Amino acid sequence: MKKITAIVRPVRLDALRSALRRLPDFPGMTVTDCGGMSAPDRLGEQRDPLLDFSSKVRIAVVADDLQARLTIETIRACAATGQVGDGPVWVTPVEEMWRLGPGSMQAGDGA
Repeated sequence: MKKITAIVRPVRLDALRSALRRLPDFPGMTVTDCGGMSAPDRLGEQRDPLLDFSSKVRIAVVADDLQARLTIETIRACAATGQVGDGPVWVTPVEEMWRLGPGSMQAGDGA
């Protein structure tokens, strides 16, 4: 299992959510408001960090390895604009996942 985390522009969230929901067996996601700024060397100039700060959303998905690959491809296709500020996508291994809902107190399979 993998945890996919992406920081994306809020204006891309609706299209991204729709695309992810179309994936077969998509396990769902958590969305959190956040903010950030680009690294100065990526901007090509020095800016005041307080003025360069912008709103973003953080998306987190825990999925099996195959679903993780499809999720990453979908995020990259829907969230990228080709401009500085698109944000990163990273993957972390997940050793175990437990669902807390009714009838689901066993280890999850990422789905």
